[in-house]
Amino acid sequence: MKIVLVIAFAVIANGLYGQKPVTTLAEKGNELQQPFISKLLELPADKGECMTPAEKAYYDQRARELNEKWRQQLAAEGKPVPDTGRAGRANHIILEWPMKVSGDYDMQYKYFYKGNFVDQYQDDTAVHLDYNCWSRTYNGHDASDISLWPFWWRMMDKMYVTAVAAAPGVIIEKVDTIYDRQCVIGNPGSNRVWIRHFDGTTTRYHHLKKNGVTSKEVNDTVVTGEFLGYIASSGNSTNPHLHFAVYDWLDRMIEPFFINNNCNFYATETWWNNQEPYWDSKVNRVMTHSAPPTLEHCTEIVNAKNNFNPGDPLYVGIAFSENQNNDLATYIIVKPDGNTFASWFVSMPFQDIRNYSVDGYTLPAGNNGTWKIEVTYRGSKYYHFFTVGCPANLAPGGTQSGSNGYIAANTISSTVNHSISAGDKVLYQAQDHIVFKPGFRAPAGVILKTRLAGCGYAE
Repeated sequence: MKIVLVIAFAVIANGLYGQKPVTTLAEKGNELQQPFISKLLELPADKGECMTPAEKAYYDQRARELNEKWRQQLAAEGKPVPDTGRAGRANHIILEWPMKVSGDYDMQYKYFYKGNFVDQYQDDTAVHLDYNCWSRTYNGHDASDISLWPFWWRMMDKMYVTAVAAAPGVIIEKVDTIYDRQCVIGNPGSNRVWIRHFDGTTTRYHHLKKNGVTSKEVNDTVVTGEFLGYIASSGNSTNPHLHFAVYDWLDRMIEPFFINNNCNFYATETWWNNQEPYWDSKVNRVMTHSAPPTLEHCTEIVNAKNNFNPGDPLYVGIAFSENQNNDLATYIIVKPDGNTFASWFVSMPFQDIRNYSVDGYTLPAGNNGTWKIEVTYRGSKYYHFFTVGCPANLAPGGTQSGSNGYIAANTISSTVNHSISAGDKVLYQAQDHIVFKPGFRAPAGVILKTRLAGCGYAE
């Protein structure tokens, strides 16, 4: 656990940011502003295994019982046991991503990070190896651990992320009675759903929400992408995450991730339709806060805020996932008149599965309206919109380029021609109503989000 302070470009003159304000509005006038604090937050370290050897042994025994029952059923029906799928895509299931995020989760770009993979040396306590010849695993781990990020407790409480069926099949196991807010290890069992697929493979989904799994019962069928349960932290878990395991009908473990490097002992090719990169370095989300947030395993204080007054402190938060050594992100804060208020950067000297940066500013007088934060990281852009003051009504028009946001207390009446590219984001948010009048245009591929909520809404 560590705090890494971001070193400014003007390090010789100003030292480490966070020690004292670098600049003031009076000193800088209309020049670009620099943050009075700039740092990466101290984050809780992973606290160990999410499935004990005893628990894994119980699940393995349960799986053998279910598999034997299934084989007996096939024999009674005169059906052959399917050809196991370890050796060819034509013979095994193809997996889609086993999680889905709600459309209510505001301006998200990514909602998870990948933690542990399958341990390739299951019986060797001294050596831990994942499919990429690295050590993102722990002894005996049989699955992929996929954690919510950022602010996992908030995401869990709002039920933003669900486990979904990675392939069609039949439910063979379902448990949903276990306490779901564990933050320390040592708690047996977890809420879970298991699915058997056409090739006899089973997929297992663990640590789900109490009373929050599918209403379907054992022996009911599910289709790819169907809801199975809300992501939570039941059982031997320190934070809300999905423990996703794949086994064939001979009770042999499968590592569905694959790179041709001789380090995957449990598959000969990828089982994913679209395999996630080993390191998927992205910004998960950009936020604004009234004060720096705190993140712990058992508690978190988010301090989310989207509506400010002139003179207020503004804290810009950026959630990164799976960043690389010496990664650099830059961002600008743009005022309602289109002029840039601040241009800054975030430096991440060490490779990590997650980071959260916080920069603090003091908002100037005037400049009421919708502000924009635009982050550039590894060639991609990420956005967040907030307000200073709260205009009652907005009537934007003309041609607007790039990602933009419009937030008002009461109404928005837009005739904007959005001259933007696929993947750009546009937000319209007002308490009473939003009207798109003749002249309004949003081209295909643009992500257009509307919300009936006031300026103070902070998802």
